[in-house]
This record gives sequence, structure tokens and C-alpha cells, in this order.
Amino acid sequence: MMVSLTVGETGNYVDAGGLGEKQVILPAGSTSVDYVVATIDDSEDKVDGEVTVTINPADGYIMSEIDDSAQVVVKDNDEPEPVSQPPEPEPEPESDPDPEPEPETRPRPSDPQPPSNPEPTLTDFSLTGRASGDFWIFNWHTEPEDAELSNLGLDWEPYNAGSIWDASFYYGNFIFRCRSGYRGNVTIYATSTSGNVTLATTTSFRC
Repeated sequence: MMVSLTVGETGNYVDAGGLGEKQVILPAGSTSVDYVVATIDDSEDKVDGEVTVTINPADGYIMSEIDDSAQVVVKDNDEPEPVSQPPEPEPEPESDPDPEPEPETRPRPSDPQPPSNPEPTLTDFSLTGRASGDFWIFNWHTEPEDAELSNLGLDWEPYNAGSIWDASFYYGNFIFRCRSGYRGNVTIYATSTSGNVTLATTTSFRC
């Protein structure tokens, strides 16, 4: 039997080729099959993420309304970069006793100048969504618009309401798929960072 799956993630641990719609073959007489999602091994210290595999509806089999997906936590095994210590100051040379005092000069005051090409600082992070059948597409917005986000974290309640279909920093959105047969309210919790600023936001909708 050919079974259709969809692989999604929160964070950035799976190669793009490993995400999206996939297919597995369930051998005759078997009630289960292993499906492996390979993660990327890098040296960047990142927050933990999640990988979700969801069974898609198709002809030839009936899906459970509760056990239609599996989710695992991906823990990053990299250490943060060590903080370098400033060099020890060199001792000042000994001066002659009773030196002649030098005339004191005072710098002229000047107006502070703003730094050139300042880094964008994240001051607002919000979500908007629109429905398309059983799917909700959420776009995030930042203030200022060029604030670069990283380490997107997503959670939702109730947990069995559905699953994350896909998330993309490039397109600035993620897709939530409502579980077949679930009709009710869902709340999405999202966190992200820009530089050393971390913000969180929530949004609610109805499947």
C-alpha cells in the first residue's frame, strides 16, 4: 500500500529536500513501517526544534482522527562560541620623580553622532493568517521590516488540533494544517529573535 506523508519542522534542522510531501510503501501483511527524517549536522548553536510527520488523506486507507501524526524534538548538540577575554593591560613605564606638569588641554564638546549603518533592532513581531480549506497560512511581520529573524519557535493548543505543515524564513510564513475531523479554536504561540532581542506573539483562529 502506498501511503502519503508530509514532513514539516520548526527550527532549521532538516534539509529542504527532506521536507514536504513524501510517500512510503507499507508491505503486505505489515501494520507499520519506519520512516527516517535526516537532520543537518552543523556547528551552529541553535535552540531546539521539532520534526513532524503527518499522514495525508488518500484513496485506499482510512486515517485515525487522533493518531494521524508523529512529532519528535530535535536537540542541538553544538556549544555556544567561547567568549574571548580582553588582553591584560601592560604596566605603565616608571616616570621620573617630580616631573614638570604639562599644560592641561580640554577637548571641545561636540554633538554625539549616530552610528553609521546601524543594525536593525526588532521592536515588534506579529502574525496574521488566512484560511484555505484545512490549512491556515500565517505571515509574520517585524518592525522595522528589515529586522532579520532567527530561531523561530512554534507551539499550539490544543496539541491534537493539527500540525505545522511547513515553515520558511525566506518567505516569512508557516502553514498550519487542521486535523481532519477537528472543529474548534486553536491558539498559536510563536517566538523568535533578532540580534539579542527576543519577542513572542500569539494568535487564535478556528479550524
